[in-house]
Amino acid sequence: DGSWRRRGVMQFDQAHGFRPQVHDLLVAERPEAWEVWKGLGADRVVDRPAAGGAPGLLGIRSRRSTYERALRLAAAEVDGLTVATGRVEGFIEDAGRVVGVIADGQPHHADLVINASGRLSRLTPPALLGGDTGMAYVSRTFRRRAGSPPGPIVSPLAWSGQFHGYDGYAFPHE
Repeated sequence: DGSWRRRGVMQFDQAHGFRPQVHDLLVAERPEAWEVWKGLGADRVVDRPAAGGAPGLLGIRSRRSTYERALRLAAAEVDGLTVATGRVEGFIEDAGRVVGVIADGQPHHADLVINASGRLSRLTPPALLGGDTGMAYVSRTFRRRAGSPPGPIVSPLAWSGQFHGYDGYAFPHE
């Protein structure tokens, strides 16, 4: 149905300011992934040029869910790469190395396994976590009326404010 939940990844639907290196790596290694991300609404933020210089890329505004969707769509087009879906229940190990996963009761062996399930995942070994970060995220998404300006921006990426006990950010994004 187009929805995509990432349990354990609290900031999955939140707006992000991605560093310029993310853009640069995609353009260098998988330009089609950048084109897909841009097509889904990623917004390049370019700073004013320094005296006599060229404008510099400050970052990309996008939700993490949009970024991951773009990577997934681009990955599906890579020859020799299989994208599998399912509910991961555990890892397959061989001599202390993860060589696959058990998903929906079936083993899936792989040359590379990346655990991007988040800090709160039941799959993340507690010993790998560094403890409380002292930070919590709360977000809400609004839609501007058609044709309305983005509102006040105090930095090239977002509006931000510091208040007693918390910081607030407003990101215009896709």
